[in-house]
Amino acid sequence: MTNDPKHAEFLKIFMSNRHDIQAFILGMVRNSSAAEDIFQNVSIILWEKFDSYEPSLSFKAWARGIASNKVLQYWQKEKRSSEVFSPEFMDSILAAYTRTDSNTNAMLSALKSCKEKLPEKQNRLLEFKYFKKYKLNQISEEIGKSLAATQKSLSRIRFSLQDCIKKQMSQENTP
Repeated sequence: MTNDPKHAEFLKIFMSNRHDIQAFILGMVRNSSAAEDIFQNVSIILWEKFDSYEPSLSFKAWARGIASNKVLQYWQKEKRSSEVFSPEFMDSILAAYTRTDSNTNAMLSALKSCKEKLPEKQNRLLEFKYFKKYKLNQISEEIGKSLAATQKSLSRIRFSLQDCIKKQMSQENTP
């Protein structure tokens, strides 16, 4: 392996986005073998063109743009659905993904903010459940509460977070 900073930066960004890129491709071609071939091709192109990537932009959106070109080439080669899988259609799909990404980022930001407002005990429960992936009975043993009480606590925390996120999202959307 190389100690090249460019290589390390690419791997970090690519690895954190690869599942989204794969899902995008698979969703467009609906053939796992073809999707894997396209993904491999896209991965090589992303590496080769990484110097032209503008870090201030979304890597995921940049990668989907390259992937959409490869998907179009796939459909042209297959001579199927040429009217459906047009460049205009792909542009519409990419625009929808971009809107979804920005909404997801806003929701994640709101979740982080809301989580920081929770008491330490509640954050500890969330850590057991979602980060350490403990089963409910393990969590109840850790905190010394009954299974029902643990389940109720987690449910209340989820509702509290959901309510907080909704409030923050509506405040951000209010001019």
